[in-house]
Amino acid sequence: MPLDPQLDPIFQSAADQYGLKPEFLKAVALTESSGNPTAVGPATRTGEHAGGLMQIMPETAKYLGVTDPNDPAQAIPGAARYLAEGLLKTGTPEGALGHYYGAQDPGYINGVLKTFRHRSDCANVMGDVLTDDSIATRGSENKLSFFICKDN
Repeated sequence: MPLDPQLDPIFQSAADQYGLKPEFLKAVALTESSGNPTAVGPATRTGEHAGGLMQIMPETAKYLGVTDPNDPAQAIPGAARYLAEGLLKTGTPEGALGHYYGAQDPGYINGVLKTFRHRSDCANVMGDVLTDDSIATRGSENKLSFFICKDN
């Protein structure tokens, strides 16, 4: 299922708010739920399920103030906040994805980054492509900004 283009403004707004590329958020959504806003993930050991477009776990949803993970208007900004927090903690997109996923799972991380690269004009952050561009830098408002993609 492709992402609904009507969600583009939500992705853009959340990306702008948290200093991320909208394509990165979309790659997470496609990897997590295949673009399905009402997706339900498999049960965890405790019987909980991640839900919605961004597959947010119930405890994480509470932490983020997301009352309805099936509402993209709540889930996308919540996910962007959580990814930005992970980026601040770890300093890398891979670390941010591990934070989001709850584990440093190479299959998940590589899957998101592969989707991200296919959806945008981006460098391969898993290899040696990045030379002059840093992955992240602090902006004037002390926000972390993604610089994985080469700007034209």
